[in-house]
Amino acid sequence: LGRSTAGAGVVEEIICTAAGRALIAAASAAAQRTTLELTDGKKLNFLRGATGAQTRTIESKIEESVSVFDFMTQAQINDVRGGTASVDVTSAIQAALDATSILYFPAGTYHCTNTITLTGSNKTLLGEAGKSVLQFTPTNAATSFFAIGPANPQNTSTSPNTSTRVSGITFFNTLTNPTGSTVVVRKSSSVLFQNCYFWGGFYALLVVGGSNIELQQCF
Repeated sequence: LGRSTAGAGVVEEIICTAAGRALIAAASAAAQRTTLELTDGKKLNFLRGATGAQTRTIESKIEESVSVFDFMTQAQINDVRGGTASVDVTSAIQAALDATSILYFPAGTYHCTNTITLTGSNKTLLGEAGKSVLQFTPTNAATSFFAIGPANPQNTSTSPNTSTRVSGITFFNTLTNPTGSTVVVRKSSSVLFQNCYFWGGFYALLVVGGSNIELQQCF
C-alpha cells in the first residue's frame, strides 16, 4: 500500500507488476540480484557521459584492463599490498601472463620463488614505477627470475617473441650470491623497458639471442 498518485492524501493500492512480484518473492538479496540480472556482465551496460559515447556491456569494458590481482586470492593481494612479501604469488603471475596480452601490476611487493616466463608477441606489462616490485627469493641460487622469450632459444622451430613492452616494474633478486640472472631476454626482438629497475642476480639483465632491445630511463 502507498500512493499511486503524486502528492499527499489517503493511502491507495499500488498495482504490483509480475516483475515486482518476482522481486518481492526472492528469498534473499542474492536471489533479487539474479532476478534483476545484475549478476551477468553481458546484460549490464556501460555508457560514458560524453558526447558521441556508445553503449557497451560492462563485461567488455572490464576486459579492457586485466590486473594481476584478478588471478590472486585475497590473502595474496593483502600480502602484496602490505609489502610483507611472505605469500608466494609466482603461479598467479604466470597464469595472468599466459591469459592476457596487457597486464597491470598494482603497487606492492610480489613474493616470487621460481622462474616466470613471458612468451608470445605483442605483450605489455604495466606497473607503477618504483612501487610495483617483483621480489625473487629462489631456493636455488642458479635459478633465473624473469624470462622473456621461449625456454629453448636454440630450437629453430620455436617462434621468437616480438613487440614486448615492460613499464614501471622493479625486478629484485634478494639472494646475496646468486648465479642466475634477474631478467633474461632470449630469442626476442623489439623489447622495450621503460622506467624499470633491475637489482641483483649474477646478471641484472641478460640478453641471449635478442635484437632491438631498448631501455628508457631504467636503472
